[in-house]
Amino acid sequence: MLYLHMDFDTYFASAERTLDPLLKGRAVVIGNRGDTSIFALENSRSLELKEHTGAFSSFQLYDKFGSKESRNWKQYFVENGRIRGMCVTCSYEARSRGLYTGISIAEALSIVPDVLVVPEHKSYYYDLSNAIAKYLHSQIPTLFQGSVDEFFGNTHGWIEDSEIESFAYELQYQVLQRFDIPMSIGAGTTMTLAKMATSMCKPFGVSVVTKAYQHQFLSPIPIDKFPGIGRRMQKKLGSFMIKTLGDVLSHESLMMKHFGRAGKDIFWL
Repeated sequence: MLYLHMDFDTYFASAERTLDPLLKGRAVVIGNRGDTSIFALENSRSLELKEHTGAFSSFQLYDKFGSKESRNWKQYFVENGRIRGMCVTCSYEARSRGLYTGISIAEALSIVPDVLVVPEHKSYYYDLSNAIAKYLHSQIPTLFQGSVDEFFGNTHGWIEDSEIESFAYELQYQVLQRFDIPMSIGAGTTMTLAKMATSMCKPFGVSVVTKAYQHQFLSPIPIDKFPGIGRRMQKKLGSFMIKTLGDVLSHESLMMKHFGRAGKDIFWL
């Protein structure tokens, strides 16, 4: 049995590109800024949120600029001559030029002066995510939503393991054709392994880690890349000269003896 992990590539930037195709292939950052007007009722709307929608935990999603024409970045980010705000998503083109999520808009512009800055459009991202989720559910009956741009699917009894790769490629193609959203897909024997497979094949990739291939896939991965291993655990593992997940898998007795429940959870992924 294999699980699927589906993750939209740089989702906010990709969503903006569905509204404005001129953003495609360009260095783009999506930004937000602190603004007390988000608590005003004007230009806001109530939404019925599903569980696990990530950062969208409020019942009011505020769009200061509801259309492409009105969302002028200087009007939103420049106040008294000072550029405010943070980057919440960077396109891969922007990342390749040194930008990253969490950088200030001012710093992003100083590093890449020609970067395209787009104010975030939260309610649109939510609506688009919902539409894609409905389609994914029509293809995978057992679907779990991890966040606004991340989904897990249980394929047991629905898709044969031997057909997972072709199914993933077709699903990726259909989402791109129907919604213009690039999506990476990983498959593995656990949800954690499926998510790791996705991270290794981004952007717009497919990676299937079968049980037979699992050890080969995990062996070279550094332990700090495993989501269940924190800094303290990394330090303790390092004291035993365990530096990769392959080292973890090669020391079953040590993991069980010295690391207790945490060691078992890591060993069995």
